[in-house]
Amino acid sequence: MHREIFKWHSSEVDISELEIDHRNRIKLDNRFENLRLATQQQNRVNRGPSILNKSGYKGVDYDPKAQAWRAQITVNGKKTGLGGYATPEEAAQVYNDAAFQAFGEFAYLNYLPERVIPVRFIRDSNAPRRSFKGRCLCKRSGKWRAYGKADGKIVFLGRFDTEAEAIEKHIAFQNSLLQKQN
Repeated sequence: MHREIFKWHSSEVDISELEIDHRNRIKLDNRFENLRLATQQQNRVNRGPSILNKSGYKGVDYDPKAQAWRAQITVNGKKTGLGGYATPEEAAQVYNDAAFQAFGEFAYLNYLPERVIPVRFIRDSNAPRRSFKGRCLCKRSGKWRAYGKADGKIVFLGRFDTEAEAIEKHIAFQNSLLQKQN
């Protein structure tokens, strides 16, 4: 039906090699304003998250080894990691930025109630790749964030002006957990 509607409105355009994409992703909304020509790849990137997705956001999953939410994007069949984040919303924001840059108007963007400022986990270059440092630097604000792990979950401990303060808070949190265990 949507192909016929598009042909009727744009008879001079050859659509045999292209697909018709619904801008709002509602397949039954066949108004001409909602239809656009797209390559097969452009039509595929406009899909939402898979039904198997557990995070609720496209391009975001949880990495239990790193104990962080991982953002990743696939462009031209090549999967690219975008980093690990403390919350799925931060990872979704990073995915949204990368998807819009890669796919433009065809990008599926995750719905986020407000813009999130993602903070990527900083890893010690001498530590194993999957180690958890308990701190990260927010590039936008220049503040350090401290995190701790309790019962397998990441706990936000606060924002600090210096890395030393964030480390101190992280160590104090870890020590309090050890005291509770003893």
